[in-house]
Amino acid sequence: SAAGSDLVQNCRRSAGYFRSWLERGSSSPAEADSVFTDTTLSSRLAAPLQRFEDPGVSATSGGLSLATSSGPELTSAARALAEKAAPLLGVAREVAEDLVRLLADDRLSGLPVLHHDGSVYDLLDLRLEAAQPMLSNLLHVERCEALQALAALLRGAHDDSHPFAAQCRELAQKLLSEGLEEQLWHVYKQVSGSPAFSSAAPEHSEVETVVRQSLDLQLCVLECLLLSGYDSQLSRNEPDQICRMADLFYRQRFLGSLPRAAHHHHWLLGEPEISAQAQCVGDLCLTVLLERFALEELLSQGQLAISRHPLLVSPQHMQQLHRFFTREWLEICEHAADPQKVKAAPAAAHCGRHCSLAILGWASLLANLPASYR
Repeated sequence: SAAGSDLVQNCRRSAGYFRSWLERGSSSPAEADSVFTDTTLSSRLAAPLQRFEDPGVSATSGGLSLATSSGPELTSAARALAEKAAPLLGVAREVAEDLVRLLADDRLSGLPVLHHDGSVYDLLDLRLEAAQPMLSNLLHVERCEALQALAALLRGAHDDSHPFAAQCRELAQKLLSEGLEEQLWHVYKQVSGSPAFSSAAPEHSEVETVVRQSLDLQLCVLECLLLSGYDSQLSRNEPDQICRMADLFYRQRFLGSLPRAAHHHHWLLGEPEISAQAQCVGDLCLTVLLERFALEELLSQGQLAISRHPLLVSPQHMQQLHRFFTREWLEICEHAADPQKVKAAPAAAHCGRHCSLAILGWASLLANLPASYR
């Protein structure tokens, strides 16, 4: 139908619109089916940030159709802006064009103009130097929204009251069976790595913006990782990935990308809002790790849970985790809690608390195993 086609086009054009639509669930069954069966949208859910990070992807490669814009026709000036901005933003031209459309929506929404004979783009300042900062901010918002759209789908899959619970569940099962968790872990490693600045000596404002945006993305990815592991019958929970999670979270001191960023910009550790944001990242890291221990199922299902526990089928990975928790992790807990030593710095104390909770979770896991296994 025309309505279904327009809905799909709007969801393709804006990840924010797609996320909002998934949360509302306010469409006819036919319109909803047109969205859930759209291969472009499902491909974007499977790899949420790929559309924004690979300018070399063609408009038809890999099922990721990028030339899916809708809305007002771009003027030659608006199209020229998109072409100039694309390489600076690191995205394909079609993505930049969608960002220009979103810029018009954002800047002109609520504008008290009763009638205008020309294009809406005539009302915008389309000079690159004027539009570039706003396009960059919109790109970040869209990247976060793409991850939040996936989170909305995964939440809908576990919410029987959601109008499209069945469609959400079916698509979520498909994505998980095709390796969604591994893809999300790859994205987390990517967005929590060393931040990229424009120069070796960036301005404080740039450092702050880049670090904040990086932490925003980490929070979004971790929420998706948490939701993807919610159903143990669907979640793959590979033992090797659980070990890699524990190792990386520890090396990051349960603060995401902040320790790396602060290595050359020490003042970041004194920024209250950034520190609080990084601590939230660490809280989610701990929650994701503890969920992988499947303690609730182990306590409620007993022998049945033991027989299918992702870690218990691999003694090698159990031993690797046990070495983690009884050596480096335990040492940092003791250092943070030792009253004979100088009071630990806030970051060290934060890491010590999270390590201690992970160790308690590990001890609970071991305590509920049969004596023969231990």
